[in-house]
Amino acid sequence: MELLQPELEQATTAKLNHIEEAVGHGEEIAGIAECAIAAAMGRVESAVVAEDEAVYGKCDIDRMRVDFDEQGQTLCAQDLLDFIASETYRHGGSVIALPQDQIPAGRRAVAVARF
Repeated sequence: MELLQPELEQATTAKLNHIEEAVGHGEEIAGIAECAIAAAMGRVESAVVAEDEAVYGKCDIDRMRVDFDEQGQTLCAQDLLDFIASETYRHGGSVIALPQDQIPAGRRAVAVARF
């Protein structure tokens, strides 16, 4: 693992720089709802999500809508940050999990579109 660590760090830094550049140009997918829908549709190339937070709700792709739920009160609520990460991976994208205060633009989730 020690041999791979520098390459992993370099790849992570490159992806994070790409996302920060997109944020700087206003080309990012911003907001949890927007990121969740884009990830579920396979449109996310790269995403950064907060590893130290949870945002509960449900992503309804059929209606292109995200309903937020305080503290996961309903049985069907899920952590939308985990949803963004898993859907991005499922569709072949990459995800970086960071503390919320290290995410570009102070958001809890930011993504770059695949196309």
